[in-house]
Amino acid sequence: MRVNIKTETEVAQSAIFQGFKKLSKQTFIYGAGVAVTQLAAFVLIPVFTHVFSPVEYGVIDAISVFFSFAALFLMMGLDSATQRFYFDSNDKKERSRVINTAFWFLVFISIVVCSLLFIFSSSISSLIFKTKEYSFVFKIGILSIPFALLSEFLKGILRIKFAPWRYNFASFANFFIRVGLSIYLVSILRYGIIGNFYGILAGASIALILTLFFVKNDLKFRFSYFYLKNMLKFGLPLVLAGLGFWALLSLNRFFFIRFSTLEELGLYSVGSRISNFLLLFIFIFQLSWSPFIMSIYKSNYFPRLMAKTLIYFVILISFLALVVSAFSYEIIKIITPLAYIDSYKVIGILAIGIIFYAATPIVGSGISLSKKTYFFSISVFCAALLSVILNALLIPHFGMLGAAFGVSASYFVLVLLYYIFAQKCWPINYEPWKVIKIIFLCCVLIGLSYLINTGNFLYNVLLKLVIVFSFPISIFFLRIFTRQELDLFKFYLIKSKDVIVNRLKI
Repeated sequence: MRVNIKTETEVAQSAIFQGFKKLSKQTFIYGAGVAVTQLAAFVLIPVFTHVFSPVEYGVIDAISVFFSFAALFLMMGLDSATQRFYFDSNDKKERSRVINTAFWFLVFISIVVCSLLFIFSSSISSLIFKTKEYSFVFKIGILSIPFALLSEFLKGILRIKFAPWRYNFASFANFFIRVGLSIYLVSILRYGIIGNFYGILAGASIALILTLFFVKNDLKFRFSYFYLKNMLKFGLPLVLAGLGFWALLSLNRFFFIRFSTLEELGLYSVGSRISNFLLLFIFIFQLSWSPFIMSIYKSNYFPRLMAKTLIYFVILISFLALVVSAFSYEIIKIITPLAYIDSYKVIGILAIGIIFYAATPIVGSGISLSKKTYFFSISVFCAALLSVILNALLIPHFGMLGAAFGVSASYFVLVLLYYIFAQKCWPINYEPWKVIKIIFLCCVLIGLSYLINTGNFLYNVLLKLVIVFSFPISIFFLRIFTRQELDLFKFYLIKSKDVIVNRLKI
């Protein structure tokens, strides 16, 4: 069966599908590198939960949150600014000046700030945990920050220079060194909490050495105060946005320390890491999405491609969120000891929030393209403020469930504000009612999956499978896809099948 593409609508739809093909290819290539970087957190869950108590796991999570704050602040949005200004010029010298201005500034600022943090590590430990017991842990973690910061920046350079395999190699090296050494030190040598941070330091160091080798021809001592000024002007609002994200996602850890217990923080952390599996797909998508839209935003079909991408991506993340949520109890039961079983309770709530978050890179594209990045800061600040308020109100009474609800509600407000501001900057018809129907369907099915408790493990799994596979069937009946889209799906499916058959014949 072949589809004749004749009408203007069908021609446009075909162009959009070709855009998706290019985007999918880039996403797949970069996906491997991002996957291994993010997978470290998941791989270590069964190891750490069998070695550490929920209290100790809570300590690790709280310290990691502090380091993520420091790294975010020190980056100053220069990774995004470099990407934006790099594509503004086709001149090699100007592009080199952009890269080196940002790199050498980051070298300087990271050394200065991390030296100060190292000196005051005991005070930091006392401030967070009211004890100096973890001072040495903070010292090791602080040493890893410049290595991690610079390696991530240089991996960003590999992205904009379209060197995905080098990017992936550095990411793989980081992963295997970090995970391998952490497991060896924690499980075999019994180094305790410090073993995890030795692994982080080693992985970041190797990644930096490799990325320096890969971009050595691009690094020259070229510095421009003009570029630095303009890049900071672009990037600093993103820092505020990033700090807002940090507050939205991570500040609740300190509310646990103040209003709850480290044990409940440990349980929430495990549940959060399981739900954050969904963020892996979003991060992978973001890596390819940013350079992709920069290269095609002037095309005639850009608005429609944006709208369709949002629908398709929300469907994908919603389905994955449903799978993770529906089988959250079974996942926790298999990979962790009994002490962590209650972690499953927060996974569904957090997964719903992540569905909202999945829309932000696409919806927020209009803000980036218009260079009005202060809208990011305003949006994230409002969402973070809501998160802080909800955490303060809910955690003392509802513990980790209150924290999960606070995060998800804040995600919803965030994407709503992104949408409002982006429409002012770069109006696009995203077909919001279709997106709402998809998310509502997913929420209902997640709720139903949590009600299943037959007392029989096998029956529970079978019933949850029915719920999971009802999602794609329901999507079809909700008329999310147009007739042209369904025809093109059929066309490309048949085309792909024919290619596979022909290759098998060869």
